[in-house]
Formats: sequence, C-alpha cells, structure tokens
Amino acid sequence: MRPAGGKHIRCGAMMMIAVFLLLVDAHAGSDAPKEKQRIQIIAHRGANCVAPENTYAAAQRCIEWGVDYLEVDVQPSKDGVLYNLHDLWLNRTTNGRGLLLSKYSADIDQLDAGSWFDPKFSGERIPRYDQFLPWLKGKIKVNFDIRAVDLPKLIELVRANHMEQDCFFYFVSSPMALRFHELAPDLAIKMNVSSPPEAEQAATNYHARLVEIPFALLTNELLETCRRHQLEVIVCAAENTREEYLKILDSPVDMVMLDRPDLFLELQKDRK
Repeated sequence: MRPAGGKHIRCGAMMMIAVFLLLVDAHAGSDAPKEKQRIQIIAHRGANCVAPENTYAAAQRCIEWGVDYLEVDVQPSKDGVLYNLHDLWLNRTTNGRGLLLSKYSADIDQLDAGSWFDPKFSGERIPRYDQFLPWLKGKIKVNFDIRAVDLPKLIELVRANHMEQDCFFYFVSSPMALRFHELAPDLAIKMNVSSPPEAEQAATNYHARLVEIPFALLTNELLETCRRHQLEVIVCAAENTREEYLKILDSPVDMVMLDRPDLFLELQKDRK
C-alpha cells in the first residue's frame, strides 16, 4: 500500500516544474527581438508624382494607396478663406496670376489647378479647408504646413471636424508655433531640426512632439536626443530613389516625408 502523501508530493513536484517552465518561457520571450514598427508615410503635397500637387486628385490617390498622412499647405485669401496652396503666387500651379492673399475666394474657387500638370486634370480646384477637411476626415491624417494664417480660425476648423488626434502642425515662424501652443496646447507641433541641441530646443522651448530631420543628417546622437525627449522622428527623403528608401526602411525612425509614396509602399511590402 502506497503512503497517503505520495500523490500530494507528485502533484507538488509537477506544479513546481510547470512554474519553472513558465518562468523560462517568459524570460526567453523578453530576450526575443521585437518586431520593427512600421514606418508611417507622409505624402509631400499629396501624390504629386501622379497628380497635381495639393489637389483633391493628389489626396485621393494617397487615400487609395493607404498613405498615413497627407502633407498640406495653408494660406488665406484676401477675405480670410483658408486654401491648400504651396506657393505664395498662383502662377505656377493654376491658371491664375498674382498672390493668393490678394484674391477673393469667389475668384480663387474658379481657378484651374490641374491642367498645368496634365490636361486630364482640367477643372481641379484649389482645395478650401472648410470643404477639404470634412472630405479628408476618417480617410487620412494631416500634416499642416503653415505660413501666416488666422490661427483661431484654423484651430476652429480642426476641432469642428474632430481631427485633433489626426493631425500635427509645422510653422515657418517659430513665434507662431509658440502662439499656436498657447491657443491649443493639446494639438501636436512639429519642428525641423538638424542637430541634438536643436532637437532639445524643439522639445523644451517649443513644446514639439515631432521633429523632422533630413535623412542624410540623422545620427545616433541626434536619434538618442529625440528619444530622450519622447519626440517622434520624421526623416525627409531628399533623393526619393529606391536606394534611399531602402536605407530609410532599415533605419529606426517613426515616419518619412517623401514624394513617391507608391514606391515606398512597394518596398515596404516586400520587406514583410
């Protein structure tokens, strides 16, 4: 006859072995290499390689490709309507002439912003943000590039479309960035930097949450400074070639600003 306690001893031993195996498995999992986070794509002025920049057509193609962010420019008309146009002058990308700021919205809304790129885009208009943001909402996030605008009006448009978590803002003017933060401290600011001290200033002086760095200037020291200040890192592609994109895909960055989102997506897919 077996001792009465034998069964309990065996069960206890088996439990100890199970716990040991779980601890070993957990330790092994902690040492396993983490999967590299997917680099998010910011399309500079939209899909400007296949459609006229800063138009609905350029934005639509980005949406179809599954691009994360649309980079846009913000400028006001003479009567204060906000438009998506890069140049101060209308001449290069529309059939208009003169400064956008000197024109009334009723006239701007009639301009052709597509034919210069290709006749098939004839009739494309300069997007006005009171119509453009509702159309973009839920389809793609937005990187605003801002010169001189009515900040409260822009903030109101963003809030009215509930896009606070779906956008960030870059300002050509540093004082404007500070003013923007005073008005809307919950909205994310991006600063352009090229050195560790500039990254530190972006975080501490301008309350930035993101920084953009020319890819050629990205160093370990600069990256470490950004991580220390919890800054998301965007690199800007200069050459927009396959070779440059492959190097960016191998880098530990969060986002990339580029002109060929279609090519980058293709290379990114091949890496999976």
